Amino acid sequence: MSLSNIFSRLAVGAGKQYGAVQTTRSISVNSPLYLRPTQCLYKEPLKRRKFVLDQNTIKVRDERKKRKIEKEIKRLQKFTATLKPIEEQQLPLHIQDEYEQRQRPETKLTPEEDERRALLMKQWSRHRALEHKADVRMIERIQYSQQLALDKLREESEELYQAAIKIDAALVPVTIKGPTVTPPLREYDSPDGDFNNTSFKWG
Repeated sequence: MSLSNIFSRLAVGAGKQYGAVQTTRSISVNSPLYLRPTQCLYKEPLKRRKFVLDQNTIKVRDERKKRKIEKEIKRLQKFTATLKPIEEQQLPLHIQDEYEQRQRPETKLTPEEDERRALLMKQWSRHRALEHKADVRMIERIQYSQQLALDKLREESEELYQAAIKIDAALVPVTIKGPTVTPPLREYDSPDGDFNNTSFKWG
């Protein structure tokens, strides 16, 4: 049996029957639907050509990059101490013009004046220390007398003692007229407010 007769009997899929007609697709060397092998392609896709640079060219490029980086570092170091100015802390021009007039001459004190001021400061310190001690002793004496009177009152009557230590709300009278906070208006449309930013923009 020849090879053409074997392939002529092959069929792809089952036949479909439309009414009384049955169709069959055959694979045969005599029909247009034949097997065709393609050529084997073993070559890889084209790649970009690699250029081999000279050592001198590479060295020149590295030196150029190095000089560029050093130049940028020097530029940054030059402007490191330059701070962004604050306009609110700068002196107005009319005060800068009057700078010479506003300077006071430096006064040199004599040794006698230095000694006199030092003694005066010591005397003032002693006076303030004695005054503070006197105030502390007076407060302690008042507190002791108050506590002694409360203890004697408690021995006499507990009811009077509780009335004596009770806080008197009417000791400092306070009069308030009207609400302390203005009540909000229900139909009031509050504006958002507009402002113009005049700050200088630094790059």
